[in-house]
Amino acid sequence: NPGDEVIVAVATENTGDENITDPTVEVYVDPDSGLVLDPSGAVMTWTYTDGTTDTYTNDPNDPFFYWNDVYGTWEWWVGWAVGDNLMYPNESATLAVPAIVTDLGEITVTADFLGYDLQYEDYVLLDSDSYTFLSVLPSPEPVDAETVPMQDTGAPLAALTLGMLSIVGGAVYGKLR
Repeated sequence: NPGDEVIVAVATENTGDENITDPTVEVYVDPDSGLVLDPSGAVMTWTYTDGTTDTYTNDPNDPFFYWNDVYGTWEWWVGWAVGDNLMYPNESATLAVPAIVTDLGEITVTADFLGYDLQYEDYVLLDSDSYTFLSVLPSPEPVDAETVPMQDTGAPLAALTLGMLSIVGGAVYGKLR
């Protein structure tokens, strides 16, 4: 519903056999579509190969999640908190960003997972995922907690390493692989 606060959560995982150099995610959300992200409240959780985790909050002086004017998109520098800036096989990271729903209608969040290719000296697309939901007015009747008036009209574009989490009425439901 317009005015609702939700959490946009994006997760990445290195399911391959190689290290990913400078893992980065570009998150596309058109503010005119009715969803405004708040990078100041972004939180990243890194899960190491042994299952231990570290949690980091976005630092405005040295952010890992920020608006990139050059590419016109939100940028999540996944390897920001890791000293060697590598994502080893079986490591994962999750980003949770507060957002406000501003309009009724269809809202789409798309994320592209990139890694730096040393041979070509450029970033390459490793995976992409997209999720669409509808922001609607509340039902005049009480709504059961499990029946939220929004619908998933998107499907994963690839299933290699990136998983998006869906946004449903202020709660976050996993769509991880």
